[in-house]
Amino acid sequence: MWSHPTQAAAGELAMSFCLKILARLALATIALSSAGRAVFKLCKSCGSSGSLSLAVWMLLGMTCNGLAKEKPTAADSADRGKAKPSSGHTLPPLNQRFAPPSEVELATAEIPDFQKHVSPLLGRLGCNGRACHGSFQGQGGFQLSLFGYDFEHDYQALLEPDTDRIATEHPLDSLILTKPASDEDHGGGKRFDAGGWEYWVLRRWVEAGTPYQADALLELERLEIIPSELSFDRAGQSQQIIAIAHWADGTREDVTCVCRFQSNDDAMAAVDALGVVTSGQAGDTHVVVSYDKAVVPVLAYRPFSPPTDADDRQLAATTTVDRLVQEKLNK
Repeated sequence: MWSHPTQAAAGELAMSFCLKILARLALATIALSSAGRAVFKLCKSCGSSGSLSLAVWMLLGMTCNGLAKEKPTAADSADRGKAKPSSGHTLPPLNQRFAPPSEVELATAEIPDFQKHVSPLLGRLGCNGRACHGSFQGQGGFQLSLFGYDFEHDYQALLEPDTDRIATEHPLDSLILTKPASDEDHGGGKRFDAGGWEYWVLRRWVEAGTPYQADALLELERLEIIPSELSFDRAGQSQQIIAIAHWADGTREDVTCVCRFQSNDDAMAAVDALGVVTSGQAGDTHVVVSYDKAVVPVLAYRPFSPPTDADDRQLAATTTVDRLVQEKLNK
């Protein structure tokens, strides 16, 4: 093929280079598959242009014939029913995902998670508060950990035998569903409507067999609060707090509807169960947002007077206290 040894060497080098480029392109196409990773190791082990050509041929053949597709694993099957947001996507809140079109149907097939959803929901409803089942002696023989800090204890308390808190044979008769939806039967009063989103979250979890893995608790990396601070310019003005949970597995979820909200001073900023903050007297306070292990204070303030041009003047801040005072005056 080549008329001169130098041309043959150059041609062989050029061919080897082109084959390497093709190999890299093909590898980039199937790098995410286990089969692709196996062929990648084969290509790295090839030293001659002939063996490299064979590896590339195999690689391209696998790509064209669809052999690099991975088969579903047992873990994939076990994860069915769990909400899986795409990369960069935030799951909408439970009160949207579990809002039924009627009292007998539910659009989603999702199964709530005990740590992420069930336990925080019991907290938002007040079930594990100090005035209810979260007190040190419990209520009516039923005790939960205060604010749900002990998942294992609470799970075992819910499934305690001969209590029907979770009725395994007749799930819809479970006391966790019937008592909080009734004014008469529940000493703590009515906590949600039968058929409401709270009811459906608990019902779907009970009907799914109350799944919970004590040895596979999820790690909450941070609780993002939007906005990070609240500024008001008049009394009666309201703003909505949004809470986004960022989990270690990369998922993000709007958990506003299962957070606990508390104001340090209701006279200055009152907050309701859904995270709507309403301004009162002038001054500043903090609204505390709690979810899982996270407790996040959010500054809420209303100046005593509207800002003027004189407020823009910068004072000499020589100490840390001076700097903090200057930042406060600039708000």
